[in-house]
Amino acid sequence: MLIMRISDIGPSRWYYGLGILIIVIGAAYSVSVLISSFGDLGSGQQFVAPGSSDLFLAESGEYIIFYESRAIFKGKVYSTDKSLPDLNIEVKNKTTGSRAFIYSPLKTTFSLGDRTGESIRAFKIDKPGVYEISASYASGDSSPEVVLAVGKGFSDESKIWNNAMLYLASIILGVGVILLTFIKRQKALIQRKEVESQNPDK
Repeated sequence: MLIMRISDIGPSRWYYGLGILIIVIGAAYSVSVLISSFGDLGSGQQFVAPGSSDLFLAESGEYIIFYESRAIFKGKVYSTDKSLPDLNIEVKNKTTGSRAFIYSPLKTTFSLGDRTGESIRAFKIDKPGVYEISASYASGDSSPEVVLAVGKGFSDESKIWNNAMLYLASIILGVGVILLTFIKRQKALIQRKEVESQNPDK
């Protein structure tokens, strides 16, 4: 007698679980990267503007300048207007004297503990080193004093793009495994029915 149970049809149903697991792992990793990126927003090196400060930037690549309307710097509490007057910002390599190109970044805001801020400028450097960052009001005023911070924040577009592509790849791979398993199981089921119809007494 020919006996073929549903459980004998391959591939195993476990491959459905594998596809789902791939999607879940991709989503979990993407979320962890986002959480880490948001955590970096509040860890930038602070300085007071108008004025200048020498900061050691340990990595090449893009840096974001944040305006912190609420901050604590060197024991002093700052609470300033959310709208910031126009600032002229310059970034200069202290060793070579070369100046970085300043541009507008992807808009980002954060609120972490006693610090609230938003991205206002961005720049890129070719190599690590000490950089002088100067900020002055376009009007020439010396007040109000505000806190700025420089960091490798969430506004790094390459990080966002790579994370999105990785998540998309995990979805495509996971769905592909699920669909392939479904198609193969359907073919096996059809073949079983054909065998049963050709051998009705077996």
